[in-house]
Amino acid sequence: MRQLNERGYTFIEAMAQLVVFTVFAGVLAFCMHYLYQFTHSAYAKEETEWELFVQYFETYLYDVVEVHTAYGHRGIQLEMDFNTVTFETSGQVIRKQVDNKGHEPALMRVQDSYYSYDGQMITIQVTFLSGLTKERSWYVAK
Repeated sequence: MRQLNERGYTFIEAMAQLVVFTVFAGVLAFCMHYLYQFTHSAYAKEETEWELFVQYFETYLYDVVEVHTAYGHRGIQLEMDFNTVTFETSGQVIRKQVDNKGHEPALMRVQDSYYSYDGQMITIQVTFLSGLTKERSWYVAK
């Protein structure tokens, strides 16, 4: 018959297991925090819509001849060789208008917006209904 080890569970073994558990818990907490931050920023609807709006707005800046703020800095007017494009905030929507005809929604769920032009830089600042505030500036070469 085999004799069992009667020493039992030592304090050193308990400390080693506690250290291993602590390291794994720290790594797990870091991974969960990173995953939360990634999914929160990558899938935020306002973030995606803002970046799409920025790209859309930028396409109108290549052939600009004149720029004017409009509607008390709640809109901006881009004059080109053959047409005039206006981006303005109306209610909770930033909408685009070409030659004062029609209204095409460009960005939704907008609480407030501010457009400025200082002779070289166009700046648009938008606050969404969720409270998220985004701002972008462009250099306009005429």
